[in-house]
Amino acid sequence: MHTDLIQELKARMPDFTNEAKLANLEVLTTKTHEREGKYKKQVFNNFPQALKEIDTKLKSKYKIAAELCKSLSGKYILVFELPPAESKKVLEQALKVARNEYDKWITEQQNEWLDRELEEALLEKAKIHTKNQEEDNAKFKASLLKALQSN
Repeated sequence: MHTDLIQELKARMPDFTNEAKLANLEVLTTKTHEREGKYKKQVFNNFPQALKEIDTKLKSKYKIAAELCKSLSGKYILVFELPPAESKKVLEQALKVARNEYDKWITEQQNEWLDRELEEALLEKAKIHTKNQEEDNAKFKASLLKALQSN
């Protein structure tokens, strides 16, 4: 494969890493987790069902987020705070998704750069080919003229 070309492109490719962007994504993900990700919301149609679920969740080390619970038009919305271990897993998964998004962004930047570089290289090659063809045509035309004049 074109190892020389690959090495040259690697040497010329700018560094697209952006630690500030990555840090911003991680902070945004962490804040979103603090606001939404560490909670589990459930909707119940009747009060006894909601009470039963409260008992089950409290036994499973969930904490009830009383300030977020509501009762709307005959439905009971209960919000539980996840246990610390489960909350940590959810946060780690969200951070992994954010890092994957960042890696995808870098790959897109690299692809755009490579497309531009290839287009420039192809245009340069086409210019050189056109110039060589024009020179060959001029030489051929000159040889034809010389041959016609010698007769």
